[in-house]
Amino acid sequence: MQKRDVLRHVGIIVLLSVSVSVGLNILLLLINLPQYSEQYQKVSEILYAPPIWQQLLTSGLLIPIVEEVIFRGLGFRLLRRWIPFSWAMVISAVAFGAYHGNLVQFVYAGFCGVLLAYFYEKYQTILAPILSHAVMNIVAIVLTQTGIFADILKRGIVAFMVMLFCDVCGMALFLRLQKMDVTKVLKMCCKD
Repeated sequence: MQKRDVLRHVGIIVLLSVSVSVGLNILLLLINLPQYSEQYQKVSEILYAPPIWQQLLTSGLLIPIVEEVIFRGLGFRLLRRWIPFSWAMVISAVAFGAYHGNLVQFVYAGFCGVLLAYFYEKYQTILAPILSHAVMNIVAIVLTQTGIFADILKRGIVAFMVMLFCDVCGMALFLRLQKMDVTKVLKMCCKD
């Protein structure tokens, strides 16, 4: 029973992270935000230049671990000792967005930072935001490198419908997660 509870929570984290990654990426591409950030275009060229296996290893695994230890494990947790959750979440999310150094990633990482702080607060372990961050990065890499994002954007109404679907799914998953009890999961996993 406890393993099933853990898998249920992991599934919600993964599906919610996929919804956020796809929906937010499509929104930023639909409003054509990348065209307004020359710095993002340069960073994007660098990030997507290596072979996909290297991108998945670095951006999909190593970077989420390091960034989550810094921004949630240290930054958010320190803020949380002194200020309420909502303020700590917003401040750490803005810092996370600003750290990325360009407009597109500021918006994307800022919104994602809110979700990552929520996961850290809910589960009281760095493992939840690491998982979410890794999933979001992997989804972005795969859908960019396979051309799926480009194909979706070619069909404007399809892009809008996919974004809307991700938004609805994301909200439903978030509401479901709000009602879920994490005590059984916390007993199985170590706390920070």
